[in-house]
Amino acid sequence: WTKRRDDSNSHQLYDSVRGDDKILQSDGTGTEDSVSNSASFAETKGINIGSGTRSNENDVSYVAWAWKAGGHAGTFNVDGAGFASASDAGLTAGTIAPLGASVGTKQGFSIVKFHGNQTGGATVPHGLSQTPDFTIVKQLTGTDESWRVKHKDIQSNKTLYLNQAREELSNTEYISGADSTTITLSTGLAGINADADYIMYAWHSVPGLQKFGKYEGNQSTDGTYVELGFRPALIWVKNMDTNSTHWVIVDKERDNTNPLGTKLAANLSNGDFLGGSFRAECDFLSNGFKMRGDSTDSSGMNKSDTYVYCAWAEAPTVNLYGGSSNAR
Repeated sequence: WTKRRDDSNSHQLYDSVRGDDKILQSDGTGTEDSVSNSASFAETKGINIGSGTRSNENDVSYVAWAWKAGGHAGTFNVDGAGFASASDAGLTAGTIAPLGASVGTKQGFSIVKFHGNQTGGATVPHGLSQTPDFTIVKQLTGTDESWRVKHKDIQSNKTLYLNQAREELSNTEYISGADSTTITLSTGLAGINADADYIMYAWHSVPGLQKFGKYEGNQSTDGTYVELGFRPALIWVKNMDTNSTHWVIVDKERDNTNPLGTKLAANLSNGDFLGGSFRAECDFLSNGFKMRGDSTDSSGMNKSDTYVYCAWAEAPTVNLYGGSSNAR
């Protein structure tokens, strides 16, 4: 995921399941776009940013966030091993068979491509070892291209949209449920289960590595503290109660001293912005984060509302096999 920082330019999302040079944009509803020399996944420990201008324009400042799933040795991948079929990879649960997948069971993150079957209540395997806490589904082809989001702390019959500054909404087309093997698509057909290709990103909380939850804002500079069990490197927050509030992103690379306030929004093409009257919005602490802002604008992170958050660690406090991490 790359974003130009110094000017308005859409977010660029890549993944190895869809393949090299395939772009999605979280701030819009566009279908998948093929752009040559944009990004490839030939490296085992990173990605190659090509010479294209989407993420590598000369003398331009960018930020990038990256998650490792299950590798890309084959069409279907689980924990670094590649397989030729979904059944060989153990992705047999559900009523819709994946077209491709990359699943990291230790780090709790999977990417699954599938084709909708136009059946309400259809289920898609996510491949993880437990129920996802945060799931995003995006149509790649077709006519309804909004980004559907399910977070464990939004109501069961409601949805959020990654490309919109909307509160949680009742809708017939949403991710209606999840369990330890599958996610369930609602009875709506056009947006969530049409005769079209989709990509799904799914995470669950992993102690010391990533956490998904909610908090209550108090609109005070002595704001809400959220315990994570690790020092965050990246957090997203979204106001669930108020319309016209953005998916706010803060990270330690663009702001490396507390308090943090340099923001991007997943639903906006804007470059870095501060928002409202207050730059100092958030402290990244050794075991969580604390809000420091009392801004009430659309990018405020501590209004007197309920927020959902997604947080990822700077240095995991435990490794993925249950042992303690080394000190820095």
